[in-house]
Amino acid sequence: MRPLSKAFRRHPTGTALFVALILYGWSIASTHADDNSSSEVVAEWGFGIKEDIRRDGWPDGWIRRTGPDYPKFVPIAIHQHSRTADDLLEIDGFRRLASQCYVAWQQHKWPWQVIPERVPVAVDQFIEQTLLNPYLRVRMDGGAVELSSALIPINVHSAYFLTGLIRSDSEEYEGIATLRFLDSNRKTLFEMSTKAITGKTLWKSVSTDSQYPYRDDLAWVQVVIQVKPLSPKAFRGEFGFDTFQISRTPRLSLFVDKENPYYREGEDVIARCHASGMTSDQSTIKLSLYDHTGTEVANAIKPLVRLDKQPTYPISKGIVTADAKAKVHWEGGCEWRLQNLAPGYYELTTQLSKGKSGVFELDEQFVVLTKEVPRKPDSRFGLTMYSRSSATPSNNRNTLGELDSQRIIEILRYGHISRVKLPIWYDTQDPIASKAATERIDRIQKSGISCVGVIASPPQRIKSKFNRLISEDTGSALEDSLMTQTFLEPVMRQMCLRISEFQIGWDHETDFVSNPRLKQTLDSIKTLARRYGQETQIVASRNPLLTLSSSGAIDRWQLYSPQPLTANEAENFSKREKEGATELASKAAWLNVNPISARKYSLSSRVQDLVSRMVKVAGDAGAQSTTAWVSNPADPDVGILDSDGSPREMFVPFRSISMAMAGMRHIGSLPVRSLGVNHLVGAGDEARLIVWSGLPIKAQLYLGENVSATDVWGRNIPVDTINTIYGDEQRFDIDKWPIILDGVDIRVARWRMGIGLEEHRIDPIVGQTQALKVRFANPLSNPVNGLLRIIAPSILAAESDASLEIEANSNGIVSVPLQVKPEANTSAASIKLGFSIQGEKPVRFVVDQEVQVGTSDFEFDVQYEITTDGQLRLTIEAINQQPLPLSFDCFLLVPNRPHERAQIVNLTNRVTKLIVLDRANDLIGQTLWLRCEQTASNRVMNYRIEINP
Repeated sequence: MRPLSKAFRRHPTGTALFVALILYGWSIASTHADDNSSSEVVAEWGFGIKEDIRRDGWPDGWIRRTGPDYPKFVPIAIHQHSRTADDLLEIDGFRRLASQCYVAWQQHKWPWQVIPERVPVAVDQFIEQTLLNPYLRVRMDGGAVELSSALIPINVHSAYFLTGLIRSDSEEYEGIATLRFLDSNRKTLFEMSTKAITGKTLWKSVSTDSQYPYRDDLAWVQVVIQVKPLSPKAFRGEFGFDTFQISRTPRLSLFVDKENPYYREGEDVIARCHASGMTSDQSTIKLSLYDHTGTEVANAIKPLVRLDKQPTYPISKGIVTADAKAKVHWEGGCEWRLQNLAPGYYELTTQLSKGKSGVFELDEQFVVLTKEVPRKPDSRFGLTMYSRSSATPSNNRNTLGELDSQRIIEILRYGHISRVKLPIWYDTQDPIASKAATERIDRIQKSGISCVGVIASPPQRIKSKFNRLISEDTGSALEDSLMTQTFLEPVMRQMCLRISEFQIGWDHETDFVSNPRLKQTLDSIKTLARRYGQETQIVASRNPLLTLSSSGAIDRWQLYSPQPLTANEAENFSKREKEGATELASKAAWLNVNPISARKYSLSSRVQDLVSRMVKVAGDAGAQSTTAWVSNPADPDVGILDSDGSPREMFVPFRSISMAMAGMRHIGSLPVRSLGVNHLVGAGDEARLIVWSGLPIKAQLYLGENVSATDVWGRNIPVDTINTIYGDEQRFDIDKWPIILDGVDIRVARWRMGIGLEEHRIDPIVGQTQALKVRFANPLSNPVNGLLRIIAPSILAAESDASLEIEANSNGIVSVPLQVKPEANTSAASIKLGFSIQGEKPVRFVVDQEVQVGTSDFEFDVQYEITTDGQLRLTIEAINQQPLPLSFDCFLLVPNRPHERAQIVNLTNRVTKLIVLDRANDLIGQTLWLRCEQTASNRVMNYRIEINP
């Protein structure tokens, strides 16, 4: 071997490399110092010499899975980026030179004074990271690949996450990395995976979440690398894996001071944060509070206060981690008191920061509700609470149906909800389960909440008895009518004494319609129900889009569609079901009001859609006979509740509309453009108006004497009373969040709905009185009299009025005389209909209407253009719509210029007249007035033309 001193003399770049090695050595040493970052690396794999000491191309300590789906012949090896033979020879020369420089620097000698016996590890690492950059390469040849690292000891006080790089060169496979958590017996407890990488993808950073539920039985973690086929035909593909690190961060937990995070207006909210596995006393917590719009409404930075006097060493199940000698860990906490929060939905987030780098977050949700109102909950809205063993939509298995009775009662009371569907099929041979099921129903119903018993999948212990049970769905279990009757009869005997409505299967299980295999079972369940409860009703779900041939043993249908029906669709289906109720079932169908998808729609769109469908539930006087259900409130895509009963983003809007609708029915919408989308609900003399708009609107009109408003989040909306010449009016802002207006005068609202014009056109006849006919409907049980005035100063010579007298519960037409101004513009115009209604409490209000000034016998189309030579060319096209010839004398009034004249004689079809004006630039910004008088008539057509550049 030639001396390295000669190699140094032959390479002019040696000095630069020497400096680079010094800097690299310093950086290597610095990595062992505490950089005060919030994450610590506890294990890493760069797939270089540190992980391949035997130099056999296989990472030390890693195990390959083999089996029928994991063939041994798929090549897996540590691979260096492609280099030519000359490149590798040159790199080898640099390696020897670098070794000589590095050893000389350590021994304080000149490079030519030393001859290293071997290549230092630091030099090999330097060459690796700067020139070779090795990685683990997998070249697929069918099947799948899975590799597992050695086990890494961990402590339970910290949280662990995995980061790395994955490269893909295949559309047929996907590469993924997983962090596997195990207990002290090396049994897998759970796994956290990175995003799967597929397709033609260059090196991409991936990571797992740094937070997961606390468990005191964690002892080890392990990295698992997998390449999985996307189809049975997958054959070729190449993947790269590099720079994997397991890092530890302090474990955060964030919570509020209530297990049920429902607060009342005026109640303080105490947010608490707890962190364990801390290594620095300087740690702080940043807390932020966001409302439903995502706006930060408050924030604070809190120091973590030690909760223990002695440090917690990183020991778990008798295992001491590698850094136990260097670092200790401690626990800390902080509190943040939130006061005077407005009603609504809130998200609390926290960031743990330590030093200059490293930030990670947690979030917690809670709601602040308006004070309880003395109003009976609306029985037309309810929640379906699935149980864990139920096959629910989107495979979402929540535990709402398994919550204890007190928790269910609290949730429903907070939500102002009086109906709930719960599973009732328990194991009758288990006395504890039997007692718990009956006592839970008794407690809930005694609290004023009506229960519907859901006969869903059989209890776990007796599932093996059902020969035809092939899945968790209810239908396959109920095909065995004999077994169903055997195990269900004791349940029905107990439950029929408590509840009167039973649903077969969950809301999404629509396979009971016209299924001959289920007919015998349904008949037997009906017989059981009638035996133990005469008033018992049997309910089942069906898709309203499919044709129903017969009802069988079903007394009522639950309409369920995979895609939520729109408000109009639900209303139409509801009407159709009621019309055919005597043929299909004895009761009107129940509806579904699941909010639309959180994944596809914005929160404002979801809220608006939910409000539309909820108000349409009560579309007529018979609406109390139906119920609209949220079928799976704990589905994250629905967003009413969490699986533990905590509120989500749609809880408050659902509650607000349910409270607003209590005891009321949907009457209709007011024909007022400035109100945007609006729905009037009322009962007796009480009424509310629910309004929203896609664009901000400032509404002003008279709604009642004492009008107040809140939005669907429970926040007060300012309503100003403005005194106008037409009487008092309310002014308020409308935006995308629906608002609920209380104190609406139902008489005025109904009158507005019955007002209209017989003809929306006014003939421009000058000096002649004509009549404008106004329709007026009186829905009251007493006659109405008063005064109707038409106010339109832009088109009428004077205000016109007429007496108003309409009998009780009848319609009438009021003719109001009017005269058109000679200069009234021939175009659409707004007019106001002012009503003064006499009575014990006189009422004044104004209705806006739009009319067209002009006649349908003929029309004029006026256009202009400015030519390049400075002329303004005005084109008048006259069109006669009737068979008799017409003649017109037209004058064009130009400011500061002589009038121009054009005559149209004996027009039978259409004709075009041209008026040319010089010095067009002088007319820019001016308004020209074209006045056309019909010969031998008092009709005058006025057109004003604004000249723009």
